[in-house]
Amino acid sequence: MQKLRLPGKLVMNQTNTYREALVRGLGIGLLPEIMATDLVEADQLEPINLTGQFPDVGVFAVYPEKAFQPRRVGLFLDHLRQQIKQHPA
Repeated sequence: MQKLRLPGKLVMNQTNTYREALVRGLGIGLLPEIMATDLVEADQLEPINLTGQFPDVGVFAVYPEKAFQPRRVGLFLDHLRQQIKQHPA
């Protein structure tokens, strides 16, 4: 197992902003492959091959109360729950 100790930590809740911070050279980070592939191909990011296991990441949904929830939101949430059950971490 390989451990990395870094001097600081950057935390944000906007993936696009986080992605931009990595492109600008503000550190090492974890991005979903779908968000990094184009940057790697354009030589804007360099992948680091690490062995080991990374922490699980949560999936969160913020939505209106059921009384004000559009049907499509409820359908999407049902689909999301089903996908998570079929493909657990």
